[in-house]
Amino acid sequence: MKILIFGIFTIPLVSFSQYTDVINSNRPGLSVSAYAIGTNVLQAEFGVGYEQQDHTRLATESNILGADLSLRYGLLFETLELNYEGTFDHQNKTYTNTGVEIENTDFSRNRIGLKFLIYDPFKNPENNKPNLYSWKANYGFKLKNLIPAVSVYAGANFVLGDNPFYRGDPTVSPRVMLATQSRLTPRFVLISNIAYDRLGTDFPEWNYTVSLSHAFRDPKWSVFVENQGIKSGPVRRCTPKGRCSPFVR
Repeated sequence: MKILIFGIFTIPLVSFSQYTDVINSNRPGLSVSAYAIGTNVLQAEFGVGYEQQDHTRLATESNILGADLSLRYGLLFETLELNYEGTFDHQNKTYTNTGVEIENTDFSRNRIGLKFLIYDPFKNPENNKPNLYSWKANYGFKLKNLIPAVSVYAGANFVLGDNPFYRGDPTVSPRVMLATQSRLTPRFVLISNIAYDRLGTDFPEWNYTVSLSHAFRDPKWSVFVENQGIKSGPVRRCTPKGRCSPFVR
């Protein structure tokens, strides 16, 4: 299967000021930070994307135009976050062996869950004081930087009505995830997510996401590389963005 993603545009919207001067956003990548956004902070992250998908085994070609929305809210304390993630797609699909064309329009992702930070290596400021005598000690790599912040996630997927992307799935299916985040240096951050999705369905999914980001000296700019893998059932086919084709009957 060959996939080409032409573009993802990000428009973060924040309704309250953050408790830091840097917005904690999961976009434009797919990985999820281990940290919550802060107590009583409400944040919206929005993006649009276009995807061309060629599936040789299913003999299909698809063009997908979609919109992503993430709503995040800090509950009770700084380590707990409530979030909603939704992706609404319009797919034009052609079966190359017959020439038949179909259109599918619905949510390819529609879920809500809670994320809780269970371990933060930077929680104790006494253990992370800067070295006033060495630039290298402050900005160089240390083995202890490999120790990540760790959070756990529990939530549910919702399939409403006759969704062509998930025919046969129950209305509600659980999802669990482990998220880690390591600050390798002040400019390099490594994030990993391991999730078990659609529990209790005929086609549960294991997926992982690993992201490495680097911040430039100008704080407005950064670059990242990301890899995602999905292991699902033998019939449903998923793209690297987590979007799945309809069942093949």
